[in-house]
Amino acid sequence: MTTNFDQIVDRSGTGAIKYVRRKALFGREDVMPLWVADMEFRSPEPVIEALHQRSNHGVFGYTLPGDEYFDAIKDWQESHHNWKIDREWLSFVPGVVPTIGLALEIFSEPDDNILVHAPVYTPFFDVPHNLDRKVVFSNLKLEDGKYRMDLDDLRAKMKENIKVFILSNPHNPGGRVWSEYELKELASIATENNVLVISDEIHADLVLNDYRHVPFATVSDEAAMNSITLISPTKTFNIAGLSAATAIVPNSEIREKLNHRMHALHLFRGNIMAYEAARAAYTNGESWRKELISYLEENHRIVHAFFKENLPEIIPMEAEASFLVWLNFSQTGLPPEEVRERLICEAGLGLSPGKAFGPGGEYFQRMNIGIPRQLLLHALEKIKHAFTSLEVK
Repeated sequence: MTTNFDQIVDRSGTGAIKYVRRKALFGREDVMPLWVADMEFRSPEPVIEALHQRSNHGVFGYTLPGDEYFDAIKDWQESHHNWKIDREWLSFVPGVVPTIGLALEIFSEPDDNILVHAPVYTPFFDVPHNLDRKVVFSNLKLEDGKYRMDLDDLRAKMKENIKVFILSNPHNPGGRVWSEYELKELASIATENNVLVISDEIHADLVLNDYRHVPFATVSDEAAMNSITLISPTKTFNIAGLSAATAIVPNSEIREKLNHRMHALHLFRGNIMAYEAARAAYTNGESWRKELISYLEENHRIVHAFFKENLPEIIPMEAEASFLVWLNFSQTGLPPEEVRERLICEAGLGLSPGKAFGPGGEYFQRMNIGIPRQLLLHALEKIKHAFTSLEVK
């Protein structure tokens, strides 16, 4: 491995959200922040070098992405996900979550029903709520330690005048890589009920242990023509602060409506540095990504082995993708409030509380393990100290 993922980078004074909001969220400044889903690793050197070169140019006027940006995305999707994309399907967008909001404004009206899984990434229900839409939850089934789609429930819920379904693919926070069967069934149900699917695939390039990400739009022609896929290199290459994202929309009518709204709001121009970083990541970041995946796989292995040996009543869900661990505290016998208090006050750790991810998340905590191994081992020992006196109930 040529990249030193064990290097500890001091992010103080950089405005990093996970650090500056510690007092507001956890009541103290000294917690180790393991909540926000960005990593503690330096971005790939090709990305850093591309930013240096662009910075050295010295002129930062209005700029469009250009063919190199879109060609890099097309090549990446074909080589990594076997998805051949037409150039016209692609649009640079201001970010995944903002584009979900834009799409909801275009393809639904206030008081319309929006369907999401539960538990799921918080903005999936926060954004619709903030736009005066009604959120309908389809609870995931926990089977054999993993989440599964409840297809019968989806079939029933989509008959309730649902306008849009927002999909997390792979799933955040559970790390599930949805099977082709599940996605095909979802596509069929959505098409049958005239429900648009917005597929957030920001974690697609962080798939672990030989699992395979299946882009939603590839499972059938009906899926392609009834969906908006949102991708971004920001999670994989740790460039979230640059807000680089792309919408992939095969359906020309849906695409034209989305592009029209972005042009109306002057959102079609992005950040110069975002273009450069994304292009460099997709073009020259693959070797770094492979090393990252190996490092994350070992971090996941360490987490599972640690809890099995030291705190078997705390059960990490087996992640099939990403650098997030969904910890199940239900067997500790503790109420969620006490779990959170122990993590903050006794362990000195700031995790994402499961209740923030909606129904079914109450007894979970989401832990970011995209960190150097020394810090991970330290955090695990602190959890052991905070919970080691438990008697399983």
